[in-house]
Amino acid sequence: MHVTLTIVAIPCVLCALTSAVCGAAAEAGAAPARPRVFSGTMPYTQRLAGDDAALQAARERVRTALSLSPEAVRAMVPTTSGGLYFTDCPNCDVGRQDVGRFSWSPQEPGRLICRGCGESYPNNPKYPDEHVLEVPAPQGVHRFHYYERSDGKRFFFRAHADWWAKEWLERQARDLAEIYAATGDEDCARRAAEILVRFAEVYPGYVVTAQYPFTPTRFAPWTANSIEGVFPYRSSKWSWWAIMDISIPITAAYDGIRDWPGLAGMAGGQAARMIEVDLIGGMVRFNLGMPNWERSVHQPRVHKLLAALVLRRPDWVHEALRRYSRVGRSFLYDGCYENTSPSYMQQFLGTLSVWNDAAAGYSDPPGYLDAVDQRRFDNLNLAEAFPFYDRLRAILLATRLPDGRLLPVNDTWSSSRYGGPRDSVEPVMLPGMGVAVLGGGSGEHAMQAWLNFTDGAQHKQRDTLSVGLFAHGHELLPDIGYTHTRYRGVWGGATMSHNTVVVDGLPMAGGHPDHLGSRLREYVAAPPGLQLVSAENLHAYHGLTTAFRRTLVMVGRDSRDAYLIDVFHVAGGRQHDYLLHGSADADSTATLDGLTMEPFGGTLLREGVVFVEPEGENIPDTGTGYGLIRDLRRAAAVEAACLDIRLNTQPGVGTRTLLAAPGATLELYLGRSPSIRRAEESDARLNEALRPTMVARRRAATAPLETVFATVHEPVQGTPRLHSLTATRQGDGLLLTVCHADGAVDYAAMALAESQAPLRFETPDGPLTLYGVWGLARLRGGAVAEAHLVGGEELALGAFRLRGARGWSGEVRGVARTRVGDSGGWFDVDQSPDGLHGTLIITFADDTIRAFNVTGVEAIAGGARLHVAENPGIEVEGGQVRLPHQPPRTIAGARLRWRLAGVAHHPAATAAP
Repeated sequence: MHVTLTIVAIPCVLCALTSAVCGAAAEAGAAPARPRVFSGTMPYTQRLAGDDAALQAARERVRTALSLSPEAVRAMVPTTSGGLYFTDCPNCDVGRQDVGRFSWSPQEPGRLICRGCGESYPNNPKYPDEHVLEVPAPQGVHRFHYYERSDGKRFFFRAHADWWAKEWLERQARDLAEIYAATGDEDCARRAAEILVRFAEVYPGYVVTAQYPFTPTRFAPWTANSIEGVFPYRSSKWSWWAIMDISIPITAAYDGIRDWPGLAGMAGGQAARMIEVDLIGGMVRFNLGMPNWERSVHQPRVHKLLAALVLRRPDWVHEALRRYSRVGRSFLYDGCYENTSPSYMQQFLGTLSVWNDAAAGYSDPPGYLDAVDQRRFDNLNLAEAFPFYDRLRAILLATRLPDGRLLPVNDTWSSSRYGGPRDSVEPVMLPGMGVAVLGGGSGEHAMQAWLNFTDGAQHKQRDTLSVGLFAHGHELLPDIGYTHTRYRGVWGGATMSHNTVVVDGLPMAGGHPDHLGSRLREYVAAPPGLQLVSAENLHAYHGLTTAFRRTLVMVGRDSRDAYLIDVFHVAGGRQHDYLLHGSADADSTATLDGLTMEPFGGTLLREGVVFVEPEGENIPDTGTGYGLIRDLRRAAAVEAACLDIRLNTQPGVGTRTLLAAPGATLELYLGRSPSIRRAEESDARLNEALRPTMVARRRAATAPLETVFATVHEPVQGTPRLHSLTATRQGDGLLLTVCHADGAVDYAAMALAESQAPLRFETPDGPLTLYGVWGLARLRGGAVAEAHLVGGEELALGAFRLRGARGWSGEVRGVARTRVGDSGGWFDVDQSPDGLHGTLIITFADDTIRAFNVTGVEAIAGGARLHVAENPGIEVEGGQVRLPHQPPRTIAGARLRWRLAGVAHHPAATAAP
């Protein structure tokens, strides 16, 4: 079964708000009294009153805060800034992203103890912070002490201790306020108020800082809204990243105690005004002074809305929603978020959830009409205005790994989960994002593979046409995912750390900002037995390669009987490296069966390149990542190989890869490389947590070199089921012969070029002929038991014939973005396909394409209406095509062509293996 994900149209959000929740000011009645804004999201408020154990645990968390004297609380609140986050230990390299791992205690709020080496700061005789940097303050200067290393790096220990104090205090304030909101405990309310009032006294004078890993911190006076030469959202007063500068804990704390009667007697009766105007209001005004960054940064808009609701500022509510009104521009046409990272999609889901929950039911005050947009809100319902929430949720659920973790492509944390383990796995294709998931089975038999052809510029790794595999409960051929260690740039996000092909020892180009680098060639999710995806990308090695395409096929139903066919066709350059990496989560051992591996004292780096250990995560990928593959062994002049990788703790579990490159000899290398994941984000452990890496290299004296890497990946649990692989190339045709241990033989043939000519091969079971793109025939007991044909008229083996349709193509007559049932829109075409087949490919006048999942075929006069899951996102007008989804562009020429490959099958056994 193929998962169909319905795409909803992306509306103008402000227009949707207008129609869904806005009314004329004259129609507004008296606004009902609103409950606390955060009452639905506070972790304790909703349950503490009826749960003694939960209440006791909550009180334990605030015990220290309540035990301190009011003077001690005031003294703990930082007076110069919100603290400096990026502060490392100069004595060791434990930690990551220029941040050490320190212990901090509210009993000694000015002291830091490194958890790596035990050194204490400040007042450390080896690392004295005797230098002082002064920044103008409202009444004099703020003084920042620092230790300066011989290379000029500065360590602000005291300001980092201030960071810890601020973080602890704001969390305590929220906890205390939530307990008060649930129980009426006035001691908790009083202590929360004392914290808020003190912050309100000092926040207006906080300096503005620009903090970034491995970059000198810059300072500006409290009057500044940004720092010259720094990206605006990198200038902050409270945090290190301005998107977090409106403190949610502080806002929530005030929401919890604002109605506490005792607040009126504090700060000479000015406590509420100070908190609302000087503290939370100051945070909002600082953020409003920054440009409205339409793309990616949505948190500050949410934080503005929450603050506006708590402060009961309808003008800020409207401003927050105006800034959010362009959020629909952040989506690709398949409904995915433009950051092609499941972690960032999950983060954005959380943002939308907070919006929906906090603002539900909001109404402007009676008679209010916003001065800017001339609208009012009554009974606000953001869930109706932001329909992409359900779509994003469906995407994450459909693509996650069998164990519930997010698919770890691009900048995605490999440990992040979205729900529990999956009941079953089905194939799914996201053409806008650029991911195809192949898979099947349930429980312990679940198997999932993926081809990553994502594009774009934000949080995109250099990983085009990389693959991954999960089976037998483990991610066996992994993608490392996201990291903030110093190996992020040179390894975690680099080309060489992925299961892909490297040309001439060079890194790939980054993703194409307009998502025009990768092209889906075909995707088929057929009945049990066959799933196929093929994609290409000439942007990755632009100007160097003329072919860079990969086809991944899952043959079988689940991990008990399935395997992957993997064909990577590359042309251009003088050196091609095919890489595979073992588990990043557990120790494993790799062997190349039957080959004598000799120690190799050199490196895999291209000539003239020297590896230097990076100091930080932002060192770019220049191809030096090969220097991180160590303990190399080599076998030369190899025509075929069998790579076996097994988990050390479960020696029966792993992968077995049969590798060949027809007409070529290979150099094979086995080594070890950083897994990063098991270093647990500690720079000090990066070179301890290693995984097996294999590189199959082919070289030529002159360019252009052409190589077809033909491989079969079998997930293994115990004895392998596949015996051997033979790869034969004839002209533009490739034949793979896969022999099973039980005597079955699979013949898989494919065309390597766009051609109508038949492909003919001789086999021990008779001549094989393919009139089409791809075909597979399985022989068992001398007879064809199963066969599949994609984009072809006929697949023949001996006396067996499987006939099909090469496909359909022609002109698009009409297109609509109208949602009907599970369809996000439709295309009217000039021919009538005889059913659901492969993927609909639409080609524009500039020869760029978009792909769509077909959900239904409806007969119309002179052709057919092809319903698709995605919102077509195509507007044809005035001799041009406008594509409004991210990234928006306009194409000269209104002609749209379409094609759809035919798919045919010879019935296979339907019983489970």
